[in-house]
Amino acid sequence: MFDVEKSLEQYKEDVGETEERLDKLQELCDNPINSLFKLRQIFHKWFKYEDETLLDFCLALRVHTEWLKTKSLTPLWLFIVAPSGDRKSETIRAFEDSEDVHLVNHITKNTLASGWKARKKNDLAPKLNKKLILTFDFGQFLKIQSQEKTQIWSQFRSAFDGYVMRITGSGVDTAYKNLRWNWLVGTTPLIDDELILKDQLGTRELIYRMSKDEMVSVEEIQKQVWDNTNVKELMREELSDTINSFLDYWRDRHIKYEDIEIKEETKQRIMMYSRFIAFLRANAQCDATTGELTTFVEPEKPTRNLEQLKGLFAALKSLSPVYTDKLVLKRLETIAKSSINPVRYAILRQLASAKTLEGDYTPVTISYIRKRLGIGYKTIFRELMTLYQLKFIDYEETASINADWKRRSWFISTPEKVKAQIIKFILEEDTDTETLSKAQTSQTSLTPIEKNSSNKDKLDFLLKALTLPMTLNQIQQQTNDEIPHYEIPKLLNMLATNGRIYQPDPYHYQRIG
Repeated sequence: MFDVEKSLEQYKEDVGETEERLDKLQELCDNPINSLFKLRQIFHKWFKYEDETLLDFCLALRVHTEWLKTKSLTPLWLFIVAPSGDRKSETIRAFEDSEDVHLVNHITKNTLASGWKARKKNDLAPKLNKKLILTFDFGQFLKIQSQEKTQIWSQFRSAFDGYVMRITGSGVDTAYKNLRWNWLVGTTPLIDDELILKDQLGTRELIYRMSKDEMVSVEEIQKQVWDNTNVKELMREELSDTINSFLDYWRDRHIKYEDIEIKEETKQRIMMYSRFIAFLRANAQCDATTGELTTFVEPEKPTRNLEQLKGLFAALKSLSPVYTDKLVLKRLETIAKSSINPVRYAILRQLASAKTLEGDYTPVTISYIRKRLGIGYKTIFRELMTLYQLKFIDYEETASINADWKRRSWFISTPEKVKAQIIKFILEEDTDTETLSKAQTSQTSLTPIEKNSSNKDKLDFLLKALTLPMTLNQIQQQTNDEIPHYEIPKLLNMLATNGRIYQPDPYHYQRIG
């Protein structure tokens, strides 16, 4: 069950023992039934939530819609991406009976605006104004024919900017202006293949990818589904009633958008998230056959997404007196890392993690990246060239008569301040932190190879390769990516320390004997 005490303890740790904290805790205790804690408990009862992030994002869009009625805020269009059957549809459905919510699960090119005078009263666009749109299953949109889909997304693109127009040859023109609505969408990872959507919708959506940490075991999910089958209507009624009770509690607190305080340090962090999104989701046009870029890569300006992140921050912060800046920033970090190109991000992490003993970035090949990510050569090459154009990375050609683009070695270049901050952000919670720290350990603390069984196979492999003098780049190629490139300098130092190899000159290594 959701642990209220644990959440309160986390709040104490984030905020500290202050008078402000005591006042906020008292406010929470005065409203135990309608509070965010109570709402989380009810959702955990039916869904066995291990993490409340999904629920909080849905709530944030709902309360942000309240502000949308009176202020000209940038709309929040949030796509929840997760495999089928993971509770996202039921979570979104729980908001269906809330005020100012409109369900949209089917749409055509004539839905927002038909362009026909007789059907104008049926146009959907004006009915959506200042509301929250719910779409449980985005799969229906993905099945629409490409030509019609292009027209639909062109309309949605305009709608985000505040207007919907339809001009026909019949002499009847339809135009709706000053529109704004929020949109909460549930979808599967197939959304990443929806190129037409990305081309037409542009950079107007934020994405939240549910992590495996939020999903309980398959056995627990099946047990809960089994128990819920006969009481599904009761479940939906209780979830809906609890949400409406919470919204009444939220309204009674009279929280205004402009009243949400954002500290300077927090503001700078949000701005960095905005730049991170802008660079790493930049569109790249590629040749379908070769995978090569056909145009220059121009990242969006980090303005619209900054307004969205600011709005989402304010909405999350307003949910509860115990929602700290630290927790909200953690939520926004998840959005930032979800909204970018996932393949590009994974490749950049691989490059950022590849360092020498001295802490310098070491070159890696496409084969090295492919082996670790399981992605095709052309896809990797396209994203590497995109990062190259964005000036995050550089490459060096292989000194070989048979060299081609697959054998280029890629590495993090010396980036400007903004991009250096992004690289630092990528490495903050890198799962390879422990490996990196070991790779950067000083030579004097290295374990002798006779006692280090974990490295023995790699060391033996290197020794067999060093029959002739070889440069570091040649060694990396000779190992055929059997050894991570950033580990090779460490292993060479270990072999040199134990008298197994030497350097005939500053650039070459050779086995002794």
